[in-house]
Amino acid sequence: MKRLPRFVVTISASHALTNLATAMVSLATIWFVSGLSHRPNLLVELYVLLELPYLFFLIPSGRWVDGRRRYPFVILLGALRLAVMIGFAVWAQNGPVAVAGVIGFLTLNEITTAILQPARSAWTTELVPISQRADLAALNQGGVAIAAILGPAIGGFLYTRGRLGGVVGAAVGLMTLSWVIVLWAGWGREVRTNSLVPRTRKRQGFQFLRHHPGMLMMISFFALTNALNNVEAVLVPLLAHQVLHLASWEFGLLAVTGGGGALLGSGLIARLFRNRSIRWTFVFMGVFGSTIVVMGLARNLATLGVCYLLLGLSFSVTEVITSTLWQVVVPDTVRAEVMGALSTIARAANPAGYVLAGALDGWLGIRGGPVTGGLAIIALSLVMAYNRSMVALDHASASQTSGTMRQPLS
Repeated sequence: MKRLPRFVVTISASHALTNLATAMVSLATIWFVSGLSHRPNLLVELYVLLELPYLFFLIPSGRWVDGRRRYPFVILLGALRLAVMIGFAVWAQNGPVAVAGVIGFLTLNEITTAILQPARSAWTTELVPISQRADLAALNQGGVAIAAILGPAIGGFLYTRGRLGGVVGAAVGLMTLSWVIVLWAGWGREVRTNSLVPRTRKRQGFQFLRHHPGMLMMISFFALTNALNNVEAVLVPLLAHQVLHLASWEFGLLAVTGGGGALLGSGLIARLFRNRSIRWTFVFMGVFGSTIVVMGLARNLATLGVCYLLLGLSFSVTEVITSTLWQVVVPDTVRAEVMGALSTIARAANPAGYVLAGALDGWLGIRGGPVTGGLAIIALSLVMAYNRSMVALDHASASQTSGTMRQPLS
């Protein structure tokens, strides 16, 4: 990572600040909503609504950005997102903190984030050569991990003192700092090469995906596992709050252990798994599913803490492997459109997962839902680990990076 330009590291750090703010608000929102009902319906509805902007806007935004300058788009959308969060903070401090208002502001924030995401991802990736993109993926995942460590803990603490308004107000300060850093560090930092080619009517990004069916298969796997993981995302907070009777700061502490595992995982991948087969992804997804099973059976804070540590570690490893794969295989000319399409596919199953969480709660209870979801993830991981289409994806990556991910799974 020492080879990365300093301004790239600075921009990545600014994005970590935004992730930190988001993690704080997410913890406070989950705790606020889960305290209003003993059923998961409110959380299910909240999660579904927050997924819809990504399904509607990622692909159109990605197609619009390809062939245009990315940096102005990043700055303008970042300012709009900040304005939405400022409105949220003012409302939460002065108005009635109702569920409808919370969902409304969060939805607006997710809309701006969904439109911004393809441009930001394409811009930051193009700032470094292909040979350094694995370092960039590890750096970004490390920033996500640090935000996951600190965000929920800070959010849980602030929620006990200042309730939802205090958490959102603090998040606005971090997001403002992040936006200023991007404005300062990114000014004049834009690739003006063949990546900015005239647009054609032909959907070049989709044509690229047609020639790489392994990518679609892999991202479909993540769509299914995302849906199954969302059963845990809905039911484990309810388990912690209503069955184990944990306080908000204790739940924030659990998220700290998850972030610590994610930070450890991003460090491991930078050293041990960068030159390995992408099939290692499915090994760690099997660990991920096994951990969710244990979470559903947990009886105390300590057990949940160990589970969150393993959850963060296994998820972080899979994120760095797949992020590196997308960065080295996808051409810069269609990066935003392809990444928007892949992200949309990956998130398309999320609303179904939230609805499934409510159904499993009714059929099997708060504990039975995560156990079932975790077992399904293990089964899917076993199927994918022995699928021959992953071999072609390994070769495509190796041809771009002179050996990256070439070593077989053993």
